[in-house]
Amino acid sequence: MDWLLVAATEGEIRPFLNRLEAVCRKQEAVCCRDQGLPAGVSVRSFYWGDQRGDVLITGVGLPFTALRLGAFFSGRRALGQAPYALVVHAGIAGSFDRRYSLGTVVEVVADGFADLGAEQADGRFADLFELGLLGADKGLFGEEGYLYNTRPVFASQLPQLRGISVNRVHGYQPSINALLERYERFPPQIESMEGAAFFLSCLTFEQPFTALRAVSNFVEPRDKEAWDIPLAVERLGDFLCSALLPERRD
Repeated sequence: MDWLLVAATEGEIRPFLNRLEAVCRKQEAVCCRDQGLPAGVSVRSFYWGDQRGDVLITGVGLPFTALRLGAFFSGRRALGQAPYALVVHAGIAGSFDRRYSLGTVVEVVADGFADLGAEQADGRFADLFELGLLGADKGLFGEEGYLYNTRPVFASQLPQLRGISVNRVHGYQPSINALLERYERFPPQIESMEGAAFFLSCLTFEQPFTALRAVSNFVEPRDKEAWDIPLAVERLGDFLCSALLPERRD
């Protein structure tokens, strides 16, 4: 199965990359070969047996994820290349839901642009979905402006959660309260800075996909001392290895 792994930063998937490089070296595969792609887009390709895995680092945030992933998919389509069997988005995230402890790996099955819209005169926020400004893309969105993955891959192994994507992560209790009040019917359970752009790109280019996040912190008044990024990165790496790599026979 050929797959593409997408991440905002290399650090979030470094444990997985270390093991991927080791597997390829042991099987005398060609590793880390840069391909000719649109400016600013570089994909590392790994080969073992008759399988191939590509890794794309987009940079942090919605604009860079949309730019680089969209450019990559567009380039592949222009060249007549077949869709990947699976496109995987992986990274860390903050959790609104304390049932999911730090380090928990989840599959995100719905995501939305939480701060793309307009502030009203009374202080209330209205997103593009509510404002009716989605135009030709409206059909991709469901209730409350969520984008959905209707074919999750790891439903039997991982919690299935709703996410939101933001340009500014929440760390102030009044703004957290206002956000949760706005999403009263379908409250988000995790928050990231890239997920909705990934969903939108995959849905637009008809790529089978899954989005995986490991909880690094709770969405609460900002206190980085309470975060555990190393644990989240480790647990995410362990799951990626079990899901994407061939069985090791050391």
